[in-house]
Amino acid sequence: AGGPGQRGLVFRIATDNAYEVVDDFTIETGWIPSGPPVPDRDGGMLFPMAQGGTDGAGTVALLSEGTNTSTLFPLGGELGSHPRGEIPDTGSAFVGLTQEGSLNGRGAVFSFDSASNLNLIAPFTSVAGESISGPLARADNGTLRGRLAAPRRGRAPMAHWSVCTSACSRRSPAQTPSGRSLRPVTAS
Repeated sequence: AGGPGQRGLVFRIATDNAYEVVDDFTIETGWIPSGPPVPDRDGGMLFPMAQGGTDGAGTVALLSEGTNTSTLFPLGGELGSHPRGEIPDTGSAFVGLTQEGSLNGRGAVFSFDSASNLNLIAPFTSVAGESISGPLARADNGTLRGRLAAPRRGRAPMAHWSVCTSACSRRSPAQTPSGRSLRPVTAS
């Protein structure tokens, strides 16, 4: 992982190939980045951190435009724990995934536009799937799509779900490969 305590660090490479350490991650900010950094709306970078924070459930960390990393918010509780994958900006909110915890113990989809405006979009259930199987992907119509794997008899069939933003149509529900409709998860 690198950095003090082997928790990871943020670095930049200048145009002359000079390497510079910007900051290192701590127990408070979270460690083990679990997705790529994403630009926030104020010139900083957001990092989903799989571990650390108040309860060890992970965080969303913010590297401000300067060089200081801070905890934007810790995860846990109904938002779930241990975020996974990119945190895309839908234009109205950032959307993230957790892979454990939340209301059903299987993770959740959450959104935020600031540290004080966090929202649980939906917890994952055994009906929708057992665990996250991949990161969010943006469809051509603006829908964010995800996959869940539900282990059954040694196989892992896939269930698909979607997060609809104001830019996409809310008419078509997410469907499994067998054509069974799942309730679309909608971000406002």
